[in-house]
Amino acid sequence: MLKNPSFQEKTRRNRCLEVSLSSESPTDVSTSLGSFQWDATASSLSKQIRLEGLKILLADDSPDNQMLFQRILLSSGANVQLAENGEVAVQLQSRGSYDVIVMDVRMPVMDGYQATRTIRANGFDGPIIALTAHATPGEEERCRAAGCSHFYLKPIDRAGLLRAVAGAAQNVQSVHREA
Repeated sequence: MLKNPSFQEKTRRNRCLEVSLSSESPTDVSTSLGSFQWDATASSLSKQIRLEGLKILLADDSPDNQMLFQRILLSSGANVQLAENGEVAVQLQSRGSYDVIVMDVRMPVMDGYQATRTIRANGFDGPIIALTAHATPGEEERCRAAGCSHFYLKPIDRAGLLRAVAGAAQNVQSVHREA
């Protein structure tokens, strides 16, 4: 057993210590508390942006992303169905009714571009939000050309994801009201 563990070992064992004990200067504490405040603000935002009853199909091949995105969306009242690749997303969409689709564009089996083209060809005219970590020139245009109506760049943050889905859902809700 280590008698004097390093800073990194201490914080790895107990993340709470990182905020309360690990800082040597007031600036570091302020920065840590600032990020804590951000989390609290983002949490209150999920109470302000409500997605009650919205049916969302979320396609992402990363289990970590699935868990994070699902948790954020569920906390705002949405119903979320997960797909681990584009092929599964196409199958689920053909059997279900979704208000919004959140689609990672880089997935195995069938990527988000092809999945979006197939879903559009099958008649889905609701919003599809492209998720990508690639900020390369032309990426947004490529997503829109495949049929995505919205574009969101990873890494996501809670507030940004909620705003993107709420913005896409407004269009869905206005269509439902007009119908």
